[in-house]
Amino acid sequence: MPRYYCEYCDISLTHSSVPGRKQHHSGRKHIMNVIEYWAQFQAALPQPRAAPRPTPPPPPPGGLRPTPPGVPPPLRPTPPPMSAMGGPRGPPPMP
Repeated sequence: MPRYYCEYCDISLTHSSVPGRKQHHSGRKHIMNVIEYWAQFQAALPQPRAAPRPTPPPPPPGGLRPTPPGVPPPLRPTPPPMSAMGGPRGPPPMP
């Protein structure tokens, strides 16, 4: 079996078995070499500019916000139905 060559670390592994490669790939030196290798490409990329944030419209007078499209308006409490006598329906109040 040929020896395994790690391009990040620039070494040939004497133990090129799968467990030997796994041990090498989880090692501190290999991980730092991989981070350093990819950092050089990251530094070469242009930095993205933040898009300007649109300013939200001012709230309408009275402090009420308009309902967004597609959202039903909030339910408003309705008064209890009145009976023929003019009072609320239901059993008489307890004394």
